[in-house]
Amino acid sequence: MSKKIVAFSCIAWALAAVLGANPANAYLAVRESDLNHGDATRVEFTGIYEAVYNTPICGFFDDEGHRNFLYAFDYEQRMTIGAGPSVMALVDHVYNPGREDLYLIAACDGWLIYGAGSCVC
Repeated sequence: MSKKIVAFSCIAWALAAVLGANPANAYLAVRESDLNHGDATRVEFTGIYEAVYNTPICGFFDDEGHRNFLYAFDYEQRMTIGAGPSVMALVDHVYNPGREDLYLIAACDGWLIYGAGSCVC
C-alpha cells in the first residue's frame, strides 16, 4: 500500500511540474550595452545557442557575508530584441525559434533581466 502511495505521489509531483510550466517563468538576460534602447517589448529567437553551464548574475551579499546570485543561466542564445542588432543573450532554457513578448523584470550589475512569453504577472 505504501509503495502505491509513494508512486502516486511521484506521479502527482511530475504532473504538477509539467502542467505548472509557465512561459512567464522563463528568463533571459542581456547586457544593457548590447541592447538598442528602442522597443524592447518583443524578441525573436533563433535556433543558435550554446551551453554556458550555470552562469550567475546579479550578485549580492547576505547577512553573513556570503555571495549569492539572483539568477543563473545555462545557455546563451542568439536573438534580436526590438529593432536592435542580433546578440547572444543568457537564457534559462533554449527557446524555440520565433517571436515572443518581453517583460522587464529587473536591472542589475549592467544586465537587464526579462521574462519571455505570455505574461501572467
